[in-house]
Amino acid sequence: MVKERSLADQAIYKAARRSTVQSAHLEERDIPSGFHRTLKSDRYLHSRIGNEDGLDEHAPNSSPAQDPVVLAGMNPGYGSTPLPFDELDALLSQARASLGEPVMRADVYDLEQELEADNAERLLIRIDAGDLLLDDVLVDFFLRGLHKDLYCSVWAWAGATRQHEVSIGIDPWLITPELRASLDNMLWRYRNTDDWTARELGIAVHADCVRIHPFTDGNGRSTRLFADLVYLAAQMDVQGVGGPVETPGSGEFYLYDWNVDKREYIRLLREYDLNRDPTALARYVGVVGI
Repeated sequence: MVKERSLADQAIYKAARRSTVQSAHLEERDIPSGFHRTLKSDRYLHSRIGNEDGLDEHAPNSSPAQDPVVLAGMNPGYGSTPLPFDELDALLSQARASLGEPVMRADVYDLEQELEADNAERLLIRIDAGDLLLDDVLVDFFLRGLHKDLYCSVWAWAGATRQHEVSIGIDPWLITPELRASLDNMLWRYRNTDDWTARELGIAVHADCVRIHPFTDGNGRSTRLFADLVYLAAQMDVQGVGGPVETPGSGEFYLYDWNVDKREYIRLLREYDLNRDPTALARYVGVVGI
């Protein structure tokens, strides 16, 4: 008897299939010994933006161009670029040993994609099973734990709150209280008003985390996955006043489709910074059924 795929398994599978078709001619890059490329890890979040928001300082840039390398989040020539010395200092010794010398940016990116896919699958399954509720997900310590899980095998800064000022983000000493207050307020607002749908809630969470910029690096990747998890948990939340924009009537749920134009995405993030209204960004970022 063939076991039926769970909701989360379908989400991973469909996202991987969709992006694999889009990147059919993607150049193959060697995977370091000990790390094995799979369908889901290769393409799970090709529809997620690699670094188009400029939030992951070490990650590759992307553009809306149709070059297969760019579609994968890689600028042409990026894969042949060694990791600079300042970033090598933060790379964990076991990751560096596995990646080999010289450590190439593309190999680090592949490894991060693998870890993200594994963590996404694990957490989506737990939300689907009811093991993680919106109250469990939409809290600051969950985000910190998510960031740590995504990067603890690769980077020394995994899960660590940013301690230095950067061009985007609030002052470091404000990060902890601001992040906690922001997420608490959003949960209360979703539960007690009809201001936001589940789709708008997840986008508001992502945009506000971008505004705060809580981590040294990896803010883009972690907060987009965080938004997906919040979105799914909110759709299943029986206490919320708001609900998903889409009402298929078939029990279908949704995740975000992050395959968007970089410039417009950044413009709408900046617009959110000014008015704290996620409506336009939520309308712009598409969704896919799972």
